[in-house]
Amino acid sequence: MILALDIGNTSLSLAAFDGDRLVEHDRIPVEEVEWISHTWRSSRLAGRAPFDVVLLSSVRPQAEPPIVAWASAELGATLKRPRVDFPVPLTPRVEAPDEVGVDRLLAAYAAHRRAGGAAIAVTFGTAITVNAVSASGEFLGGAIGPGVGLAAEALARECSLLPRIEPSAQDRVIGTSTESAIRSALYHGFGGLVQRLVSGAAAELGGSPAVFGTGGDAALLSPLLPGMVVVPHLVLEGLVKAWLASRAGA
Repeated sequence: MILALDIGNTSLSLAAFDGDRLVEHDRIPVEEVEWISHTWRSSRLAGRAPFDVVLLSSVRPQAEPPIVAWASAELGATLKRPRVDFPVPLTPRVEAPDEVGVDRLLAAYAAHRRAGGAAIAVTFGTAITVNAVSASGEFLGGAIGPGVGLAAEALARECSLLPRIEPSAQDRVIGTSTESAIRSALYHGFGGLVQRLVSGAAAELGGSPAVFGTGGDAALLSPLLPGMVVVPHLVLEGLVKAWLASRAGA
């Protein structure tokens, strides 16, 4: 059994895998990771222990120390990290490979494996990222922008007369109140943003690459993105598949 951990900007995702098959999943707000020892005992995953290996990907270094200590003390495990202890099997074709977030690489790798060829992985989290991988497994880069929730927070923080609105689906573009006008921009505006980025990336890739979406707002915006397959745990899937690929080649 494999325990895979992914520290994002807002949450820690945990999943137990049997080989590359996900069998259990849980999520912890990232501000609560300091109490992970307590939280773990009530997690659905605790009953899956012991684990053969514990994998960690992270885009929030400041949240890592308590997780590393917990893994050592309670699981008796030394964490294995992509790009440090094992590679993500994509060939980088970008200007600064070391600056690419590991979550982007893992999502792209999982998308490539699912597609069996060229693919686009879109992550809908604190940031929205569009990540392109060629048919031969080259990571070509993509686009990065603010996520839906981040935009909603910034609008309320910087515009004193505007409320904080929870994003939701909207049938109409023309809002008839301040709240519905904001929701329209968050829903239709970000749907249009991703549509344009995906169509542009697909044209540059050539052919008809498969498109996969993941992250907290993927399900919200998916009705505006026909052809996109939502895979809730794409980054964790890529983490595990990269580890298994490294073992197969060892």
